[in-house]
Amino acid sequence: MVLVLSADHIYKLDYAPVIEQHLKTGASVTLVTTEIQDESEATRFSNVRADRQGKVTEFAYKPEQPLGRTVACEVFVYDAQLLLSTLEQLEQEGHLGDYGEYLLPRLVDRGDAYTYPLGGYWLDVGTLSAYHQAHRDFLDGSGLELDDPSWPFITSAITQPPARIQPQGEVAGSFICGGAEIAGTVVRSLIGPGAVVERGAEVRDSVVQGGARIRAGAQVSRTVVDRDAEIGEKAVVGGQAANARLSVVGAGARVAGGAHLGPGLQVPPQKHLRAGAEDQTAEELSGES
Repeated sequence: MVLVLSADHIYKLDYAPVIEQHLKTGASVTLVTTEIQDESEATRFSNVRADRQGKVTEFAYKPEQPLGRTVACEVFVYDAQLLLSTLEQLEQEGHLGDYGEYLLPRLVDRGDAYTYPLGGYWLDVGTLSAYHQAHRDFLDGSGLELDDPSWPFITSAITQPPARIQPQGEVAGSFICGGAEIAGTVVRSLIGPGAVVERGAEVRDSVVQGGARIRAGAQVSRTVVDRDAEIGEKAVVGGQAANARLSVVGAGARVAGGAHLGPGLQVPPQKHLRAGAEDQTAEELSGES
């Protein structure tokens, strides 16, 4: 038996019952599935149809026309021997590709693939917009519980001092990580470890990663500011409208004081966006909103 997991999905699942069902049914593969709200979004994922017993009856990988709202969460339990033999066969045919292109259709055609429905929150954060949405979900309480004592987060972390909120600092509906310092205004945003928002700066609907600095008087909205980036004094980054496209300032990049970075644009990592030369540095974000 082999358990295969995606690295860019957010969900809560005990794998033991999935494995138990897999062994009980003798499935070639067990696909963990979920129901998405917007059926049109199903074209981004593997679509699945199953009968009342959970046996997969139809599978489509990122189809142009969705099969419905049921999609694979990219959590799979395979029969190890069958997986290896099928991969060898596909390699000989020159048909390895992505897992959903040839491997899963071949196993589904055997008639012994099963689903395991996932309840609760699930989100694929493989796109910029989904990454931003995940933070909004956690901020408004619709994401996973972050303080469930029966389900602790086990991860590596560098010890940081407590966050410091200066007397002039204002924070509303936000997460402020350890070591951060807030002297400006932060609304509906996440401020990462050791990040700094200076006096008079405003950060709204944004994600500011660890070590980044928002200088005095800067305005940042609907933007992902990556690690160790810097937004200069009185710079304006991102759009104010609720539906404005996301902007990105890459890791270690710098937006000069007084510069403007519009919605849907990015500054590549380690680059310097100079005031008055934005068109020479900023890049259009492809297909993201």
